[in-house]
Amino acid sequence: SPRVVVCVPYGSNPVERRAIMDSAHGAGARQVYLLEEPIAAALGAGLAIHEAKGAMVLDIGGGTSEVAVISLNGIVFAQSARIGGDRFDEAIQQYIRRNYNILIGEATSERIKIEVGSAFPSQEVREFEVRGRSLSEGIPRSFVVNSNEILEA
Repeated sequence: SPRVVVCVPYGSNPVERRAIMDSAHGAGARQVYLLEEPIAAALGAGLAIHEAKGAMVLDIGGGTSEVAVISLNGIVFAQSARIGGDRFDEAIQQYIRRNYNILIGEATSERIKIEVGSAFPSQEVREFEVRGRSLSEGIPRSFVVNSNEILEA
């Protein structure tokens, strides 16, 4: 039987953690280890979490975002907010509809976010070709958006 490591949100409660462990055991895991998502994000980013100085991690998930300060292999402070990438995707869809009168789907808005999205202005303006359905004509249309527009969204 395999050993399994499952990442859990920092703010998850004991009942949620127990349910995750039970599910993993039910799927055939011999041993189940829970790792808090901010720790996993810090390790994945190559941060030195074992040192006495703090490392800050911002993990933006689909439905929640977590910020954590990690030091000496533990979480010193963490806060979770119920806003995530899904909200950004919705904002992009609304921006495209409002400014281009074109309807795009969730997958397209997520792709735009990944390709040209940014939370801060950049010297380099990136462009992305988008296909959607014209709301006035009902037919497919292509157009180009740039990173500055998505920042505005």
